Amino acid sequence: MRGDIVINILLLGGALFLITDTLSFHNISKYDAMGPSTWPQIVLVFLMILAAVQLVLNIRKLRQRAETPCPPVIGKTELKKFGLAVTVCIAYFFVMQLVGFILATVAFQVAFLLLQGVRKLAVIVATPLVLVTGFFVLFSKIMYLPLPKGIGIFRAFSLLFN
Repeated sequence: MRGDIVINILLLGGALFLITDTLSFHNISKYDAMGPSTWPQIVLVFLMILAAVQLVLNIRKLRQRAETPCPPVIGKTELKKFGLAVTVCIAYFFVMQLVGFILATVAFQVAFLLLQGVRKLAVIVATPLVLVTGFFVLFSKIMYLPLPKGIGIFRAFSLLFN
């Protein structure tokens, strides 16, 4: 628990340092609404907010744990779930190159939801569709970043969305 507090403090300090570093970025054109420092600053501000919230939560947990000591127990089922989660993440990395971002991300999210014990069909269908649509619009349409399209028929499917 104390390690989590230290990590949150390091994240806050590191993000603050990087934000001050982004202030030295120069705009390419004075007419650009968003310069090269805008996106990193947005990400770093969110990182600082989340680290601060997590720091407060960890301090509260540490105080509660001091009142009622209870050692955490990690069983075989938790280790098995962790191993499966790591395997799903690694498989997602390799499968995305073959089938493209859209299909791989939908499959990854469905697999991860099932692995976490989600059984409601509406959640299993809606969550990947909303998140993939949001990610696709953010990265492909707003930020103009190329996403993996896959190969063969999967590439043809991915090109339908461009």
